[in-house]
Amino acid sequence: MRLTGLSLPAVSILLLCSAAAAGAAVRHARGASAPDLPSTPRAPVARGTSPSRPATPPRHAGPRPLPRRPPPPPASRGFTSAEVDAWERRLREDPGTKRALRRIGVYAPLIRHALSDHTVPEEFLYLPLIESEYLASATSRVGAAGMWQFMPATARSYGLEVSTWVDERRDPIRSTLAAARHLRDLHRELGSWDLAAAAYNCGSPRVRRAIAGARSDRGFWANRSRLPPETRSYVPKLLAAVRLGRMWEYREQHHSRPLQFREVLVAGGVPLEAVAVAYGVAADSVLNLNPQLVRGTTPPGRRWPVRIPVAHP
Repeated sequence: MRLTGLSLPAVSILLLCSAAAAGAAVRHARGASAPDLPSTPRAPVARGTSPSRPATPPRHAGPRPLPRRPPPPPASRGFTSAEVDAWERRLREDPGTKRALRRIGVYAPLIRHALSDHTVPEEFLYLPLIESEYLASATSRVGAAGMWQFMPATARSYGLEVSTWVDERRDPIRSTLAAARHLRDLHRELGSWDLAAAAYNCGSPRVRRAIAGARSDRGFWANRSRLPPETRSYVPKLLAAVRLGRMWEYREQHHSRPLQFREVLVAGGVPLEAVAVAYGVAADSVLNLNPQLVRGTTPPGRRWPVRIPVAHP
């Protein structure tokens, strides 16, 4: 088969961040914001060990707020560690959770970098665990799609294409950048990361209505009873996902293998299988790297960047 319009590889994109870059991104994210989401404290580093790997696993302590923002009185929070414990048990028992945790290492460098760039707390790295199990192919019963489960209108408002040929909600890179911007904007609107997480689930108008009648405490925990049932549990469920995700990353970090690929410009209307043949790579690999091309073909009438796998060193 003769492919017209296939260009020589002109752009090389590497999803894998270097260890130094990833560490800098995480430090920047922590220093740039003071999230309200309680998190599990990290274990101390013992003398004589590498600072990049704790000497002992993180303890499963109850969630607590991150520094620089003291917690409200317990009665006003409406929060108990037992609730997060219960969600953690449920997630552990879900057969899909272990498969989802294995995918964290593939996407963690990309997500951490995007969250850092938009000053979003690192805890939101684990939001796709409860949204989609890190599956670009995930589709909800109400029409949300992709790893970050964007609805079409929200996706388009952040510049993602949702059309017959292309659905960028399924593009891990483009959708992750959009999700980081969306979370940043929700925080700016509502003033709290807890409320931003709730709004990610049910929309900011419903959250604004829920807190509008509060006399003093306009936080998530004090007003959760006014939110839809699913949203009431969303933040505790996210906190449980943070626990599981951090523990998994500690145990499996030496097995993580982020994707590596490069992009090539391809003429419109070319099947991805033909692109794979032209570049001597497996067709399944090209299809998996380009889930946004929902028909397995570049969109007609325009050139499109197609991701091609490169071998791991």
